[in-house]
Amino acid sequence: MQHLLYKSGTIKRKQNVDDGNGGYTDSLVQIATVMCRVSVTGSGRQSVEQYVAGQAISDVSHDIYCPSGTNVATQDVIEVSGIVYDVMAVEIPSIPRYVKAKVKVREYGKTTA
Repeated sequence: MQHLLYKSGTIKRKQNVDDGNGGYTDSLVQIATVMCRVSVTGSGRQSVEQYVAGQAISDVSHDIYCPSGTNVATQDVIEVSGIVYDVMAVEIPSIPRYVKAKVKVREYGKTTA
């Protein structure tokens, strides 16, 4: 599986960060950079509704495959080649060779702060 992961992806997670004024603000903090593969879900570029663990996940447009053991969670953000994806669900197969994040495109050509 590792030879199929040919793009670099940055995983970011929302965390409370000290704002310097005695309070906190939500910021996306980089937690990892991993090699990954991005695949279009379903029928081309259309977003699809899928069921993961019995729950409907709407607007899933792509799957991002990461190495087994990658720390990625629902509500994370993954940035690959200038495209920002929101993680809607995470699937770990019964034989843990990879982690699959079901994502939707947030924005093209912009990076997150």
